[in-house]
Amino acid sequence: MLPWLIWGVLAMLGTAAVISNWDDFVDWFRDFLRKLKTELAGNLKQAARTAKIFAELVISGGERLVKFIHRMSYRQNGKDCVKTTTRSVPEEEVPAEVREKIRKQKHGQADVTPEMKQLLQLEE
Repeated sequence: MLPWLIWGVLAMLGTAAVISNWDDFVDWFRDFLRKLKTELAGNLKQAARTAKIFAELVISGGERLVKFIHRMSYRQNGKDCVKTTTRSVPEEEVPAEVREKIRKQKHGQADVTPEMKQLLQLEE
């Protein structure tokens, strides 16, 4: 019986503390969400500016492939970092507008970031 009484008193004191400081809790939470939203928006904008997708036509083993190169630059612990990922896809699986853009390039490599954003239905 005594432990229940102690828990009841503690619950009442906790409830009274929350009710008496409710406005402070709400203000703190709103400030926290505002700062979090600002920080995330800044990081997402930076990531969107520094992520690029390049594509080039290659022939490997007699097969025509499109090699996609995704380069993402970011800053981590005060250092500039670059992460590169590549993937080769059979040419017939690549949309025609992307293939045409690659063929028009003299150096064989084209920035297809806008086309890929559109195909993947990503925001600008």
